[in-house]
Amino acid sequence: MTRTRWESLLPILAAALVVLLVLGGVFLIDAAEGRRYAEQTTATVTERAAAIRARVEQALNTRLFLVRSLVALVRSNPDLTQAEFEEAAAAAAEGITGVRSLALARNAVATHFYPLAGNEQAIGHDLLADPNRRGAIMEVLGKRHFLIQGPVPLLQGGVAVVGRLPVVLPDSPTAAIQATPRGKVWGLAVIIIDVEIILREAGAAGAGDETVEFAMRGRDGLGASGEVFLGRPGLFEESPVLTDIVLPNGTWQLGALPRDGWSSRSPYGASLRLVGGLLAAACGFAAWRLVRDPINLRREVAAARETVLVSECRQSMLVDSVEDYAIYMLGPDGTVASWSNGARRIVGYGAEEVIGRPYGMFFLPDAVRAGVPEVELAVAREKGRHSTERWHLRRDGSRFPCVTTVAGIREGGRKESGDGGEDRLLGFSVVTHDLTQRIEIENNLRESNRRFQDIVGMAGEFIWESDVAGRYTFVSDRVQDVLGHSPAELLHCAMVDTMAPEDGARMTAVLRNHAATARPFRHEEFRCIGKDGGTVWLWGSGIPILHADGHVVGFRGVAQDISDQKIIEHRLRRTVEKLERSNVELARFAEVAAHDLQEPLRIMVSYANLLVRRYAGRLDKDADDFLGFIVESSVRMKCLIQDLLRYSLIERSDPPASLADTGACLREAVEGVKELVHAIGAAVELPDRAPHLPGDAREITEVFRNLLANAIEYRAPDRDLRISIGVRPVGSAWEFSVSDNGIGIEARYFDRIFVVFERLHSQRVHPGTGIGLAICRKIVERHGGTISVSSVPGSGSVFSFTLPAAAADDHAPRAELVAEPAES
Repeated sequence: MTRTRWESLLPILAAALVVLLVLGGVFLIDAAEGRRYAEQTTATVTERAAAIRARVEQALNTRLFLVRSLVALVRSNPDLTQAEFEEAAAAAAEGITGVRSLALARNAVATHFYPLAGNEQAIGHDLLADPNRRGAIMEVLGKRHFLIQGPVPLLQGGVAVVGRLPVVLPDSPTAAIQATPRGKVWGLAVIIIDVEIILREAGAAGAGDETVEFAMRGRDGLGASGEVFLGRPGLFEESPVLTDIVLPNGTWQLGALPRDGWSSRSPYGASLRLVGGLLAAACGFAAWRLVRDPINLRREVAAARETVLVSECRQSMLVDSVEDYAIYMLGPDGTVASWSNGARRIVGYGAEEVIGRPYGMFFLPDAVRAGVPEVELAVAREKGRHSTERWHLRRDGSRFPCVTTVAGIREGGRKESGDGGEDRLLGFSVVTHDLTQRIEIENNLRESNRRFQDIVGMAGEFIWESDVAGRYTFVSDRVQDVLGHSPAELLHCAMVDTMAPEDGARMTAVLRNHAATARPFRHEEFRCIGKDGGTVWLWGSGIPILHADGHVVGFRGVAQDISDQKIIEHRLRRTVEKLERSNVELARFAEVAAHDLQEPLRIMVSYANLLVRRYAGRLDKDADDFLGFIVESSVRMKCLIQDLLRYSLIERSDPPASLADTGACLREAVEGVKELVHAIGAAVELPDRAPHLPGDAREITEVFRNLLANAIEYRAPDRDLRISIGVRPVGSAWEFSVSDNGIGIEARYFDRIFVVFERLHSQRVHPGTGIGLAICRKIVERHGGTISVSSVPGSGSVFSFTLPAAAADDHAPRAELVAEPAES
């Protein structure tokens, strides 16, 4: 090809090259915009999923807090009535939607409901008898932790979650403040929450989001392994954004996906390509114009050559002063010809160690075996320049990432010679830039920004920063949900300007004091005035921001809306105070009523007996029966009143302070029923020894007396009664047992027999007041022990109760008890 033809084609080639370069740049920009659009879509879906998660957790926690208020209610009054429960539950749940029902199950038997309407048939239902509930109930009672089950469909329609929390009566006042107090399990507190209402409030159900589709799985808190109960099950197979909704005993997993699916096509792509095409045409035309005149171009190149010669001299002086880049020269054969100070600092070799050695000494062994050094030099020789990112070797054998640019240096400064031949290759210039620090900084910055955005976006609180004077310098978007003000409205405003006056003065002093001491402040509660004029309770903490010289320049912290918690605390406080007053009044009423009723009853019994003595046999048989009924009912009423008085006075007596001889208590109880035992031909087997324990001897004797009387009353008619009393150490307590071979008790009545006035037989079959076992239970629990029963119907029963020992090692016998079987 002649020089003239080459010069005629050069403008066209230049224009075509420029058009291709511009179009290539437009393609890269279009691809980058597509990636940015996809990342933006992912960020938007993630942000909305996080908002849904936060609202669902807040809605659940607001309603689950009602269960803890029920637990506090039962701890203060274990024997509360249905009316008291309804009043307290109505006050606690006032203004809270989605609560289908609140319930208490004493000893896993449903005893209280709110609302009661529609649930009357469930009263008395034994939850452990239901195989579908038994496992969950046993887990709650055994592990003593909150358990959420569901969502499950309800018989009355709708879908709900069931929250169950064990009610533990603490052993002592100090144990009552623990998260999981030690003590006796009273039963369960249950709440049924309408899931559809919660999801609708959170925006995950109903009309939902027009651009984002949601689905949720994790029934019974199983997370990703649970069933899908909201949305399309297939959504989780389409690479959705996933986030976990934390429950007290597990998680639900929320999946979010754009309704139109994931897309990497930017909506501005068509416009960008159109503008790029026009720009490529314009640039191509400009390039054609610039290279059209080769004469002017050769003149400019000749002038530039002189400038380059001068600049090379200057460059040789500057290269040695540059230490951030490894700059060196290679000969035409690829061996090192020069070595700069920057190359020595970065690579580690001195000039005497590398001059004359091949270029491949800086490459990894695998790259040398693959011929990469020769390829780079060949590309630089052919195209004049080659740049790439790769790993470089240091003198100590370590490697580092770098950008290396190799440029071929030819005589005349270009590839072709002046007469159409190829100019002689003088060598190569190599510039290597170490990327280690830049990559580390970029990674750290990217991770820091991601972490900060995740925390700020998903936090339930709003995050703020202020200067040392308390003026906001940063506020997260969450503040608008809490106070109604946008972040822009609060910037550079004083924090105290949004607070109630008295709280503003206090927080001003807090900021001043902590700025002086450079200490963080925590758990400060204060009131703010929202944009709508309403009062908002906030809980806030902050840490000082220190300047390089150590002085405080501001604060950084978080604030959380606790208005709902304050309302619930206020309602709960009023309810507890009301219940305490009610308990005092009920105890006073029982005592006064019992005393006042005995006097007219005593007169009635006396005159009834007088009528029997004077007129028995003188009237007809019906009259004699009527008089007998009057006497019998009067005597029974007297026993009921006396037992009720004894029951009400147990809790009001002083706690035991001295040791009681349980052997003496047992002998006294046996002596009291000795005549009856001989009369029915029974036998009582007593233990050889019994301990001294802290307790009230009179009350412990009453426990033994009631258990012996119970065994005598419910003896089997077809065999002689045998009663065996045992005692043995169990841990740090002593266990007493009273066994008999009587008629026995069915297992379903084990808890019922310890309730006041609960009787399994009619008065004529087995007379009694129905209070004896309730008194036993109350005395044992007052002494810090427990009482239980085991029985086989038709074979007999065993009543067992424990009493704490006097000391941890007090398992030695303290008193001897001579076995004196009372046989007929």
